[in-house]
Amino acid sequence: MRKSLILLFLVLIILSGCVFNPAQIPDASNVFFLSDTLGNSTTTFQVGEEFYMNFRMINTTDSSLTYTLYDSGPEVRFSILRDSIYVAGSMDGYGVRLPVFNRELASGDSIVGQWKAPTTPAQDPIVTLEAGTYLAVPQFPAIPELQTETIMAISFTIVE
Repeated sequence: MRKSLILLFLVLIILSGCVFNPAQIPDASNVFFLSDTLGNSTTTFQVGEEFYMNFRMINTTDSSLTYTLYDSGPEVRFSILRDSIYVAGSMDGYGVRLPVFNRELASGDSIVGQWKAPTTPAQDPIVTLEAGTYLAVPQFPAIPELQTETIMAISFTIVE
């Protein structure tokens, strides 16, 4: 019995390291921000440094809202652009199935996304961003009832 409890405790410790959102998301309904791997919000990173793109949109209405997800991929996706040219994205290296889903977002529930950029685990070769200015862009379901004009692309800089 004691060995089972120890094993269960170890499994819980391991799973606690897999919890979404190592960065602190600000207390706001709709947010999109970049952070370093320690969770500090910033828009300047070193060449070769990984960083997080963080997104949250909360249903602040009093009712459930229906939206359409046009494939079986995640609800939130991220892209990195440089001079309007696609550089990397959170779906690179992954196949996406095509079924269409109608989903509901209950009152008070959130659509969240986070990507450790600029490379996905499925991607080869690894992406390294050169020094320069880039644009981080979130892509998420269009839900007209929610205020989404506060979620815009973010300009960020990679330095030597």
